Amino acid sequence: MTKISIRFELKEALSDLTPQTREVLGAVVARTAFAIERRAKMRVPVDTGNLKNSIRANVKEARAALRAEVGAGGSSDTGTAVEYAAYVEFGTSRKGARPYFTPAVEEERPFFEKAVGLAIEQGAKAAASRKGIR
Repeated sequence: MTKISIRFELKEALSDLTPQTREVLGAVVARTAFAIERRAKMRVPVDTGNLKNSIRANVKEARAALRAEVGAGGSSDTGTAVEYAAYVEFGTSRKGARPYFTPAVEEERPFFEKAVGLAIEQGAKAAASRKGIR
């Protein structure tokens, strides 16, 4: 089966972050995953609707990491199984590419990067303030 997906994790130094900062970062990860899912579903070409229905976001928060995966064409954990998700995205020798997934990821990238940066900056300021550092 051919599928495409993006997985992103925030795990570096999460144990050093405050619970509030972890909560904000978890919300950023979840929001981004579902935004990518929504954008990909808006862009995907539709014939039967199976490919569109296969696009799913899966968000998990574990003790050591904040994880999200958005996939198309996937398996039971990422949606309806279709064999042609990557063929539509990247094209074949007979049919041109009709990207829907990559543009959705790229559209969300700046929002994700900015939100993560702001959350970490605010968490660092709060931690410094608690320690009397300015």
